[in-house]
This record gives sequence, C-alpha cells and structure tokens, in this order.
Amino acid sequence: MMKKAFLSIIAAVIILITLCPVPLFAQEISVSIDGFDVNFGKDEPLFSGDSIMIPIRTLSENMGKKVRWNSAAQRAVIEDNSTVITIEKGSSTALVNGKEVSLPASAAVYNDKLYVPVRFVSEAMGMTVNYDDNRVEI
Repeated sequence: MMKKAFLSIIAAVIILITLCPVPLFAQEISVSIDGFDVNFGKDEPLFSGDSIMIPIRTLSENMGKKVRWNSAAQRAVIEDNSTVITIEKGSSTALVNGKEVSLPASAAVYNDKLYVPVRFVSEAMGMTVNYDDNRVEI
C-alpha cells in the first residue's frame, strides 16, 4: 500500500513538471529580434518541455505587433496587417487567422504574465527562428 502511494506521488510530480513552465536558472537564454536584444527584466524565458516560453506582451511588442489582453476570458490576441493569433491561458491550441493550431507547449501564467512558445508565435507571424546554443534569433 505504501509503495502504491509513493508511486502515485512520483507520477504526479512528473506530470506537473512536464506541464508547468520551469524558470531557467541553470542556463541563461538570450533572445534577439531583428538583431536587437530583448530585455526581459525580471520575466526571464522559461522551459516547458522542449519549448522556450517568453511573455506574450514582451514578444509581441518587440516584434512590432499589437497585443491585447482580455482578462475576463484570459485570452491574448496578437495581430498585424495579415495575421491574428488568439491564445488562451492554459490552452494547448491557438487560433491563427481563425484556424485551430496545436501549440508545442500550453500557454501558461508565471509571475502574472502569459508565457507562450516563442517559436510558434514567431513563425505564425511569418518570422524565422534560429537557435544557436543559448541564443534565440528571430
């Protein structure tokens, strides 16, 4: 009986670790957009599984995109002249120009900020993403 309880706790911890973003304390990630380094202040990039997550407002505004937050619906909308992305807190999907698309990691709130997968949002906005060691270049 004790063994079952222990295994259940271990399974729950593993599930929580894979579903929740984890602060990057072991390694520092830098992000640049069009050659300019992004200043995150205290809202550093996070890992969620294999995805690098950054605050949606920081990403959007540094890409020159409009971003709106609907606190009642817990939903963010990023848009430019040709693309609209809608992402809800906790969702594993997003809408890109009205079409549902799977996210590589669910949008999550950390320190009162909505974090989203940097590659997904950037590529959905038509930008190219390159990784070089601990550097993300958009």
